[in-house]
Amino acid sequence: MNEKKQRFHIGVVVRTHPRFASLTPREYEVLQWVVQGKSNGDIAVILGLALRTVKKHLERVFAKLGIHSRFEAMALCYELAYRQEDAGQQDGTYDRSRIVRDRPS
Repeated sequence: MNEKKQRFHIGVVVRTHPRFASLTPREYEVLQWVVQGKSNGDIAVILGLALRTVKKHLERVFAKLGIHSRFEAMALCYELAYRQEDAGQQDGTYDRSRIVRDRPS
């Protein structure tokens, strides 16, 4: 999968997967930049926010997703994207019935 298609696919997973439903639009936007490998400073400049605001958004994202780091956030997004792909879903839905191993909530 090429990089552009992969980024779009991961964005679809984050936007449509139930685990991410509690994220606000801004938290979702910050998470997308994290998944693309941007630093907090880069995200602050891109979104026109203070660095502290970006950090607070990430703290809330981590708490809502039950994770502790940006690495875990990226890993979770990629894991869900690849599981979705393995399950044959192309429309952003998540078919849990076709997944053999699942991560505990």
